[in-house]
Amino acid sequence: MTNVELKAIFQREEYDFLRTNKHLGDNILFLTVGGSHAYGTNVEGSDIDIRGVAGSPEILGFNHFEQAIDNQTDTVIYAVNKFVSLLVQGNPNIIELLGNDPELYVNMTPEGQMLLDNRTLFLTRRIAYSYGGFANDQLRRLQMGLLRNGTSPEAFKNKFEKRSLERSIAGWGNAGKHAGGVVIAPTKITDFAPLYCDEEGKHPLLISGNLNDYPVISLKSLLKSLTTTIDQYEQPQHPKAQKDAAHINKHAMHIVRLYYTAFDILEKGEIITHRDKEREELLAIRNGKYLREDGSYAPEFFEFVDALEKRFQDDVRKTSLPAKPDFGKIEELLVEINKSYLRRIV
Repeated sequence: MTNVELKAIFQREEYDFLRTNKHLGDNILFLTVGGSHAYGTNVEGSDIDIRGVAGSPEILGFNHFEQAIDNQTDTVIYAVNKFVSLLVQGNPNIIELLGNDPELYVNMTPEGQMLLDNRTLFLTRRIAYSYGGFANDQLRRLQMGLLRNGTSPEAFKNKFEKRSLERSIAGWGNAGKHAGGVVIAPTKITDFAPLYCDEEGKHPLLISGNLNDYPVISLKSLLKSLTTTIDQYEQPQHPKAQKDAAHINKHAMHIVRLYYTAFDILEKGEIITHRDKEREELLAIRNGKYLREDGSYAPEFFEFVDALEKRFQDDVRKTSLPAKPDFGKIEELLVEINKSYLRRIV
């Protein structure tokens, strides 16, 4: 997609709200795209996901604007304060909006450019948790789709569940957890393995390990994460929850894409949203490279994901990124953005 094409899209009638919504119009700091058009994995018929950032004159009063959503066009415009808050959290969907190709930005203001110019402020080891969590979520969705479709043996359920729980634990333990802005030392959880207990092939999972000086608030979140994962795998398989091949393949593609994007951030400190180098590989996965005729998924794919996960964990240990954001510098940036914006619109 070119800049000219993107500008033409915004002139369509269905995007009139960008001009008429009281929170948008001249308040917009920049507009761009998310999703497949940003990643370079779009195919014919792919949705156009418009994303953007806006300033808010209401910041000085009682009213509170956080975001504007238009479901018809799948558009979300964030208030700059909320946008920065999501950046600080390392949200991949938000981080990647600062790494788009230059031609994918429209209506760029000086304040919007300030965000792009300072994007490295938001790159910290929190990326390890957020990107690892997103990749694990996509893997879980793929696995659940295969199980619900009946294309994976029952014995695979426990193997899949084990993988998801291990990744969840790795994200909270080995990668370190941030609680209230404090970096928690890595907590090792060991001896996590399935055990066979009867002749019917049921494989209950047992976990053992040690937690040392782990904050209670973080433990609560960890247990919630594990419980959610277990519930998803143990719930009845509803026919209505079945997924078609297109959705299963998209989950597979996004797993790989998230890892590649995380590698660039952790290894080079760069946000590269458009995956030119891996585009052919990603599209092959989206088009069913690993999907078998019977609807099952080739074991090579899961071996590939394990290799990506190993590199990811190595990167987490070796990265030179700071452990946590520099909140002082980020606050200074946000203040300058809001001051510049207010001076410009008054």
